[in-house]
Amino acid sequence: AMTKSLAVELAPKGIRVNCISPGHINDTRMSNEARNHIGPEATKEIENKHLLGFGEKEDVCNMVEYLLSDKSKWITGQNFVIDGGYTV
Repeated sequence: AMTKSLAVELAPKGIRVNCISPGHINDTRMSNEARNHIGPEATKEIENKHLLGFGEKEDVCNMVEYLLSDKSKWITGQNFVIDGGYTV
């Protein structure tokens, strides 16, 4: 809701507001701590729920690059879920 509200408020100034909601990303502090806490069996069970497996940092970086590019100049107020199909 905050993304949409800010997008409406800032659009007259030419400022776009979007949100990126990543799923589980490999080799991050959070993912490493989660793996250590829940163990390999539970980690595999969670990974199986991600249709395309766990993501990589580059997957999120690619969306950031796209949103910063001129190709997305008409996009605002959106939440981009990048979770490998987890929420499908």
